[in-house]
Amino acid sequence: KIAEGRSTGGRAPLGYVYEVVGQDSNGKAMLGWLVKSADAPVVAEAFVKYAAGELGTPGRVADFLNAAGLTTSHGNPWSARNVRGFLMNEVYAGVRVYNRRGEKGEVVSSQRIEGAHAAIVEPWMWRKVQGMIAPKGPSAPRTRGEGHVLGLGLLRCGRCGKGMTRGAANGYQTLR
Repeated sequence: KIAEGRSTGGRAPLGYVYEVVGQDSNGKAMLGWLVKSADAPVVAEAFVKYAAGELGTPGRVADFLNAAGLTTSHGNPWSARNVRGFLMNEVYAGVRVYNRRGEKGEVVSSQRIEGAHAAIVEPWMWRKVQGMIAPKGPSAPRTRGEGHVLGLGLLRCGRCGKGMTRGAANGYQTLR
């Protein structure tokens, strides 16, 4: 379905709807990629205000979304808990992730498609919000800059070519 430019199902996130690309033999609509809906400007404004500090907590973002008359995909009012998932959803930066699950429900493989659909917020703004919503305090992983030192764990060993893994030494994050 992905190769054909069709959706693999599920509910569309707030601010998006699935485009209808045709009908199958049973008359059921075949869904394509995500396109922006009428709620997209409110979603973008929520991200901008959160990044600017005007809506300092997920609870205030929930109040903003509820005041705009928006509900979750299940029709419930927004709360601080489900706003965290909303703010952390990479789909708003134009990225779509498809996970293939095994027999026990565990993710076996995933496919990440950047630019799969129109982004509601710019990728740099989405990354800024991720830094703001990340856990803070002594139990949070220490980071420097926009990610873990040396490329967010994407660094490969020059000798053997294996991926470096994160570890900790004396309270600091390291790569081995």
